[in-house]
Amino acid sequence: MIGAGAITAFLASLLLCRVISRRAGARWLDQPGDRSLHSVPVPRLGGLALWCGFAIGGLLCSAVLVEVLDLYWLAAGALLWLVSLADDRGAIAVRWRLLVQLAAAMLVLQGTGLLPGEPASAWFWLPVSVFLVLWSINLYNFMDGMDGLAACMAIVGFAALGILGWQQGNHGFAVLCLLLVMSAAGFLCVNFPPARIFMGDSGSTGLGFAMATVSLKGFSDVLYPWWVPVLVFSPFWLDASLTLLRRLCRGEKVWLPHRQHLYQRWVMAGCSHRQVLAAYLLVMLACAASVLVWQAGAGRYNEKGFLYCWLGFYLVVLVGSEWRLKGRIGKSGGM
Repeated sequence: MIGAGAITAFLASLLLCRVISRRAGARWLDQPGDRSLHSVPVPRLGGLALWCGFAIGGLLCSAVLVEVLDLYWLAAGALLWLVSLADDRGAIAVRWRLLVQLAAAMLVLQGTGLLPGEPASAWFWLPVSVFLVLWSINLYNFMDGMDGLAACMAIVGFAALGILGWQQGNHGFAVLCLLLVMSAAGFLCVNFPPARIFMGDSGSTGLGFAMATVSLKGFSDVLYPWWVPVLVFSPFWLDASLTLLRRLCRGEKVWLPHRQHLYQRWVMAGCSHRQVLAAYLLVMLACAASVLVWQAGAGRYNEKGFLYCWLGFYLVVLVGSEWRLKGRIGKSGGM
């Protein structure tokens, strides 16, 4: 039944994406602008297809998922998804979106025991966990600006966490990750550059919410150390966080659209969407593979040394990228 549910999630997501990409009305089209990387209107209802695929597949796997999901998860996810879908149709004020995101974060964290540590430490972990959920939601939304990128991160990231859960006998957690992977894979088939559909806020905020809550759930179930999901999703964490800090230091309005993410700047410098996606995908796969190798040999490898290696790698990549981009964007006429 698990296999049938996973295949169903993939096919439902794929077929719905194909239908929506052909029949979406004008109000659901993402019009190109000065800060966009696309040049023609593209439907932004892919999130509807992705999460419908997840829900249909989840129904077939409900006997296993009941170990992980409950009414709190479903209510929080549904609340966030509905508001995000409404935002895809017409802009909703930032303060209202943040309020709904906060409510969803509090609901799932308080209701399903995702807070790590003993009850006495909950007052410390609650604001930390809420902040992580809120930042993850918006981080994923920020990074959903290039064909295929957000879907690839979901596939690689949740696949890695799901494998870790399966290896340790937490089958409900593993199946949850599998359904997320297959739903995102169905969407990617239509979102691969050049994209025929975008996931919109309804897709990206939902995946960001899943990234945070699934990561916290695995940590609270002692499936991996806290840094494992951070490293697995580090291509998104680093790009979005460093870009936000850079814009804050410049005094910019961080909630407004821009083209200052590293992946956007490489496209502006003359690289194709596929080239940039391939580079990010290689880093994603390397992060996931290294975590799986480390976990398999936990106790034999030095944890700090392992993390320092990745820190050194990212420092070289970021410094090298800034050096290369400094001249290339000017030559290509980028902003």
